Amino acid sequence: MKIQIIALGMTDQSHRKFYNTQDMGLGRALADMGHCVDMYSFIKGDTDETVEFAENLHMHYLHSKSFGFHSLHSCDFITSDVDGVIVFSDNQMNFKQVRKVCQKNHVVCLPYIGALGSHNTSSLKKMLLDILIPNIRYYRKMTVMAKTPNVKKQMESEQIKDVIVAPCCLDLAAVHEDYEKEDVGKLREEIGFDADDKVILFLARLIDEKHPLEMLDIFAELCKKDDSYRLISIGKGELQPEFEKKMDDLGLRDKVYRIESIENSQVWKFYRMSDVMVNLNRVEIFGMAILEAMYYGCPVVARRAPGPEYILTSGQDGFLCDDSEQVKSNVEKLCNTSEYRDGIVHNAHERIMNDFTWKSTAEIMLKTIKAKQKENKSEP
Repeated sequence: MKIQIIALGMTDQSHRKFYNTQDMGLGRALADMGHCVDMYSFIKGDTDETVEFAENLHMHYLHSKSFGFHSLHSCDFITSDVDGVIVFSDNQMNFKQVRKVCQKNHVVCLPYIGALGSHNTSSLKKMLLDILIPNIRYYRKMTVMAKTPNVKKQMESEQIKDVIVAPCCLDLAAVHEDYEKEDVGKLREEIGFDADDKVILFLARLIDEKHPLEMLDIFAELCKKDDSYRLISIGKGELQPEFEKKMDDLGLRDKVYRIESIENSQVWKFYRMSDVMVNLNRVEIFGMAILEAMYYGCPVVARRAPGPEYILTSGQDGFLCDDSEQVKSNVEKLCNTSEYRDGIVHNAHERIMNDFTWKSTAEIMLKTIKAKQKENKSEP
């Protein structure tokens, strides 16, 4: 089959150095199954570029007009010889154009959705954008793919009836397979930590919804009880000045390793050297970092949110928490009971390998495309 994957949001090539992107993971899985896959990503400027990853797998960076994060490309690359278009659409305003071109050329169009409506923090802008971008209206007339059961539930509440769950997954082609052979002590020494320190990873942007200042409060309480705790903070954002000041005010500067960003090819080192990863986002839609941590043997302690609740079975392959006290308690349990931690690590890795690799989601997509093609042919 000939498949196109479109990520409608504006991006740039450097973005892919720092993130395990979903379109690439899905594209690789489809290509590995023998299908011809073309991925499309929209950039500013006036020069297009195509990167060949395999004979049947290409990424096309196309220059496009835009409205903020929204690309406004004509999408004329969608032609009648394409079997299916999988489009990361959410609330992107150019989904209307993609749908129009697919209909014109009788191509199956599958919107792949992680959230409904605008994410804008301004209530006025959110209301206006939701009016200007009528994607929900279109989704009601289509088969749509939801990234989580929670998103499916949201869609059904909006009278979107034909919804199939196709989870986001980990791209095994992008992981460091031999991570278990790497010496944890040496990795810690590279960043100035001791081999026997108790290391917490906080991999999150420094913005309100990630609660970085709360992370420092939790870390400070842990340090009062045990001076061997250390924190790795990876991320940047609008709260960075406050985060830096609070580190100093709490006397934590010497116990925190801070970097703003890291290439995706190197992030495995930080999962490997950490005893636990903490996620404090109460509105986490999914959580690719959670999947990565589970794969690399770094147990996850997360506040309850749709993504973590879908991925984790609390007490078996990670922990779901209602408040900061539960976060602290579970961090201490994992850092101080090696045998218990080993069981969580094993279960988490098995969960990823059994349920969250892109091959299973690619099979769901292909089955849906074939069913829609058959349905379209039977229509008068």
